[in-house]
Amino acid sequence: MEDGNVDLYLSKDSEYPGSNELINLMLDSTLSSPQTWFSYITQQYYECMIPLLSQILFNHYLNFYPCILFRLLVFCNPFHQQYTFINHAFAGLAGTLVLWLQFESQIVVLLVETWIGYVIIRFFDRHRGIIMALVSVCYLMLCEFEIIYLESWQRLRGIEMVLAMKLIALAVDVDSKEVHLPISPMQCFGYCNFVGTAIFGPFMTYNDYQRCIFNRRIDLRWSYAICKSLILGFICLIISTCVSSGLREHSNNNKWIIAWLSALSFRFSHYFVCLTSEATSLASGYFNEPHEDNESLDWQHEVVKPSRIELPRSLVEVVIYWNMPIHWMLKKCKITLQFFFAYFESSIVRIL
Repeated sequence: MEDGNVDLYLSKDSEYPGSNELINLMLDSTLSSPQTWFSYITQQYYECMIPLLSQILFNHYLNFYPCILFRLLVFCNPFHQQYTFINHAFAGLAGTLVLWLQFESQIVVLLVETWIGYVIIRFFDRHRGIIMALVSVCYLMLCEFEIIYLESWQRLRGIEMVLAMKLIALAVDVDSKEVHLPISPMQCFGYCNFVGTAIFGPFMTYNDYQRCIFNRRIDLRWSYAICKSLILGFICLIISTCVSSGLREHSNNNKWIIAWLSALSFRFSHYFVCLTSEATSLASGYFNEPHEDNESLDWQHEVVKPSRIELPRSLVEVVIYWNMPIHWMLKKCKITLQFFFAYFESSIVRIL
């Protein structure tokens, strides 16, 4: 947490207040009258929300526009069935362009891991998932401590981990025959650098990626789903930045309010990233497979459920709904990998 607020949990002289007491502290010490509320909202609107919106539109959502461009290219491509490599090339090159605009020459680290993963998946006969998991962990550790400067790695780390999960999941799917060989270099390049998941994620399986790049349907419900995710994401960003920082200024340095606002800011910034990733994946063509009795596409890609996290019935719900695609990926791959790591762990214990 920020500003050394971890120390407040170690204090022996104070007890954590209940929820009602915390609300009373907030109301008493921050905004106690309607005039103060109006002044606060007006100030936040002009000094935070408007600059934040302009920054998002012209900088942050720059990653969103190539997704729409890719979607239009797929829609206008008359040879999508005869020359399938064209769609894979569109997906990979658009994603590489987005990465280049953000990280420039540092994307070499991502491209190297992509081709290492392709060699393992294409030319190893078995145990690809286990080998890919070990290679990915070693590569991440090498980047963490040797290859990249700390400041650059902090920006790339999340993207690198999503790429590693893609390669591990693809290797596991090839081992289980859910994905059939051969996989061409262009297919692997397009999947690993897919424009819809290049910056924000989310994790996507190879079969989901295949559905995206060959989906030529565009309708109003598609536009509605994208706008819904973008608007909800922007609301979460406002809460994370403007609301939390504004309330902190009126908190009279009350340590419990500051701790609560820090946690609030962290959670809602995570919701913003996840909802933005929903929008980019939907803009690139993601959809759920429709039921047999329903011909319309289900334009939905749930990455996070804030309501289940803010009001959970158990901690299990927080774990599941914090990032649903990653939870699904770990649940799927652990069955394949757990036997190897259990054997490896028991061997290490015997040696020690």
